[in-house]
Amino acid sequence: MLKIYYLNRITAKSFKALPGMPPTEAVVDAAMQASNIYSVSETVLLRWMQHHYNKVNPMHPKTLSNFDADLQDSLVLASVIKSHYGGNSKNLKEMKPSVFNEDQVLHNARKLIDAIVEIGLTTHLTPQDLANPSARELLLFCVQLYQGLPHYVPKAKIEFPAVLGDLVTKNIELSNPSKNPISYWVKLDGSTDFSIEEDCVKIEPGTTVNFPIKFQSRISAPVSAKLIFTNKKEGNI
Repeated sequence: MLKIYYLNRITAKSFKALPGMPPTEAVVDAAMQASNIYSVSETVLLRWMQHHYNKVNPMHPKTLSNFDADLQDSLVLASVIKSHYGGNSKNLKEMKPSVFNEDQVLHNARKLIDAIVEIGLTTHLTPQDLANPSARELLLFCVQLYQGLPHYVPKAKIEFPAVLGDLVTKNIELSNPSKNPISYWVKLDGSTDFSIEEDCVKIEPGTTVNFPIKFQSRISAPVSAKLIFTNKKEGNI
């Protein structure tokens, strides 16, 4: 019942509107509906992961057909994370691009679990669960990634025009229309020319908060960074 409940959230309509998926790829075609092994929701998950793996590895594309053997080396899951989060994860950089034995499979699994924690997601899975995969467990894990990773696709792009030596400050406006306080962890990833004063922010019900970002222009070349707000998950919010 748990599996059915979560899969009911993955529909052709939600797939088409998913951030990070081009409209030409986010289509439930006849082949996906004709499978006598997987439901449409499960084929959507496989198509979603396949797209992001091939996007990150265009020279070595794959066709995914299952939730155990195809995911065992953790490289497909790592590519899905990279496609949404970017390539700055220290743990993902330390993964082996090819695996030839059980130790290397377990090494990649450890790095993937550490990367999940690094970007602010949680999982009950252990490295051993990934290295010795159960299709049912990994299916539920893929559902979690499908629902969580699209939130890492940037919502907006803010430019900081400046001449060399300038210090520029801009604010992101955060609103809380709910009846409960909302708290976020805040992480800045990328160029150290950008800085923030706080690593968390709390927004009271019905209020708006300005969160400042500073940019110190040090070189003439363009630089970039990503600001990530991760829900602290206090209460039911």
